[in-house]
Amino acid sequence: MMYQEASLTLERVEMDDINVPILNQYKRRLNWFAVDLEGEHSAMDGQILEEHTEYVVYAIHRILDQYKESRDARVKEGGVESSSLPNSVILVGHSMGGFVARAAVVHPILRKSAVETILTLSAPHQSPPLALQPSLGHYYEYINQKWRKGYEVQTSRSVPQLSRVIVISISGGGNDYQIRTKLESVDGIVPSTNGFMISSMGVKNVWLSMEHQVILWCNQLVVQVSHTLLSLVDPETGHPISGTRKRLTVFTKMLQSGMPQSLLRQSDHHQQLHHHPLQKERNNPGTLIQYFYFTFLF
Repeated sequence: MMYQEASLTLERVEMDDINVPILNQYKRRLNWFAVDLEGEHSAMDGQILEEHTEYVVYAIHRILDQYKESRDARVKEGGVESSSLPNSVILVGHSMGGFVARAAVVHPILRKSAVETILTLSAPHQSPPLALQPSLGHYYEYINQKWRKGYEVQTSRSVPQLSRVIVISISGGGNDYQIRTKLESVDGIVPSTNGFMISSMGVKNVWLSMEHQVILWCNQLVVQVSHTLLSLVDPETGHPISGTRKRLTVFTKMLQSGMPQSLLRQSDHHQQLHHHPLQKERNNPGTLIQYFYFTFLF
């Protein structure tokens, strides 16, 4: 798989001091697993979100166990024992699936270090877009509070529980009428040392605002995200890069285009003014719930 970068560089992006080479060819591949929760009603009730979270935790454990079972079966048949087994997965969640991905990370039965990288697409992190049931708002507050505490240093000798976990939130911008950009921010939940939010208009090689579901199949974004995730894999071990700062640097280099934020805001506003058909749908109360579903990639 080849990777080529567009030449647009309008503004220098401040980079970490860690040297992370960006490859144009990859020695390793990723195994992808999808969880379909049929969660079109997930935005209406906190109990449904809790059930989805528990299932995702079960799926993560089952996937990791499957690697061990497969290796043991090969060894039993006389095959050569493979290199070290994976002990973590990368989660990618769309819409409410992004919130469920974060909820899974702080679930009490999730194995330690099973998830250290989360990428979300058009996901509401701050609060639900429409709190139809009190349980939904309560579950949001409960999960976000656990995340805030997870980055706090409890004692001088302790390491914060979530210190190795990074979260990258990609928003659809002005054309996403279902999830407002301010809800997709991770400010106040994830420190800047462990994540950031970026609009799809600011993503390298993309530069487009997109509707809530289009963010899943927009070719420019799909290609760039795929290259980003492949760049997270250590070519020697075949496992995701372990260092928190290194992973964050990869996301910064691969996603941030260097386009000035002022220009992004102007372009985003221009696209909203020339997108009348969806402006009418914005006032349709059925549209918000209709398109909620989950997509997870491990």
